[in-house]
Amino acid sequence: EPVEQSPSATEPKTVVRVMTEFSQDLKDKVALIDERLRAYRQEMYPILSYLTEHGVNIAHVDGVGTVGQVHDKIIEELQACKLMQ
Repeated sequence: EPVEQSPSATEPKTVVRVMTEFSQDLKDKVALIDERLRAYRQEMYPILSYLTEHGVNIAHVDGVGTVGQVHDKIIEELQACKLMQ
């Protein structure tokens, strides 16, 4: 018959393992976000610079919020840039 270990004997190892996995997962996500931001900057900044140099109005909108809030921000920015009445 197998010997049962008490939960307290195995719990610290489980907590350490879970925390280690969580830490690695968090590092992976941060690295992925950094890579996506780098790619965005590398690809989009030259395009935005080109458009700005050629007189194209660029509207910058904070995309944080509900769909309705972001929609309102877009409309406000477009109106401020005189791209929409």
